[in-house]
Amino acid sequence: MAGLSLKGNADTSEHSAIGGGSTQFFHFGFTGQLHRNGNVAGSVTGNAQVVFVGPNGGPLHIDVNCLEIVGNDAYMSGKLAKSAFGLAQGTEMLFGVQDDDSASKADLISDIFFSPAPPFTCHTFHAKPHYAVQGNIEIH
Repeated sequence: MAGLSLKGNADTSEHSAIGGGSTQFFHFGFTGQLHRNGNVAGSVTGNAQVVFVGPNGGPLHIDVNCLEIVGNDAYMSGKLAKSAFGLAQGTEMLFGVQDDDSASKADLISDIFFSPAPPFTCHTFHAKPHYAVQGNIEIH
């Protein structure tokens, strides 16, 4: 494997997924950045109606620690930092998004999944985006 020269820009983002919007079930905003040094940083915030976990919706915050980009799709996972759903802090959460990259079709987001032990990551579980987003998702 060849070494990388990172002179002066070790914090520069190599790949990223950024977006926000609404679907029928949740409102969200997210960032995920894969830096040249291999570190991933980002977060997901929003309000969701999660009928599989609890009867009521509420706030959600995930600290993103994994990002995988495949074409126009981005898969992210991270640790749950805050939730109104009764899930334990630190639970691994996973989701996927799709950047349609055109004005004629909507960008997409998947359901947000939580992982039982042993935890899945964005590299081992690709949540298929299927909810149309009123908003914008950009993947670079």
